[in-house]
Formats: sequence, structure tokens, C-alpha cells
Amino acid sequence: LQRGNLNTRLKKLDEKDDFAAIILAAAGLKRMGWENRISMILEPEDCMYAVGQGALAVEVRARDEDILEMVSVLHDPDTVLRCIAERAFLKQLEGGCSVPVAVHTKVTDSQVRMLARGGLCSAVYFLLL
Repeated sequence: LQRGNLNTRLKKLDEKDDFAAIILAAAGLKRMGWENRISMILEPEDCMYAVGQGALAVEVRARDEDILEMVSVLHDPDTVLRCIAERAFLKQLEGGCSVPVAVHTKVTDSQVRMLARGGLCSAVYFLLL
């Protein structure tokens, strides 16, 4: 396990013989202008994510119209569909901390397509209508 910010992690990679590679978020490397450090992009089939990973939820008082309008630009209908589908799938498996489940979900033309792997399933494709 490697700890620290990107500078620290890349320095350890460069200076130590403990490992030959590290997996980092490409977005962070790009944001720092270090695209040249990216040697491979892992495809979703190779490295899926936990249910709801990366989704942002903002809780606002129902009657606070100004704040509701301000955060409305963050609303992404496809992300909502993906999260609902992923959480429903996890609930159906009675999953959580005790059942390792990884997913990759795409929305195309309002259809949700999910690839899932985990302790109870492997390489299962679902088309949710």
C-alpha cells in the first residue's frame, strides 16, 4: 500500500525497487499536467469500481430555493440512473461490506447496461430496461 500525494507516490515509484508500477487516477495526473507518466489506461472490464463510486450527493433543505437552484447544475440524469441501478443490484445480492461487488455501468439512450463482478458473480452482463 502506498500513501501520500501524487508527488510522493511518483517519487517512491522512481526511487525504490519495491514495485514496477502503481495504479493512479488518470484524472489526477492530467490535472497536474503529468500525462506523460500515464503508461496504460485500464479498461472498465479490467478495473471496475464499487457501487456508487465517484457519485456526488448534495443534501439541501427542500424549501431553500436559492441553494437548490445553485446546485441544480450538478444534477446529471445518467449518473442518477447508474447509481439507482447499481444500488438496486447490490441490494438484490444483499451486498455491502461483506459481499465484494464491482460494477461498470453505462447509460445509452436511457438504457442502463451493467457489468458486474464479485464474490457471488463473475463477468455477468445485465441490460436493464
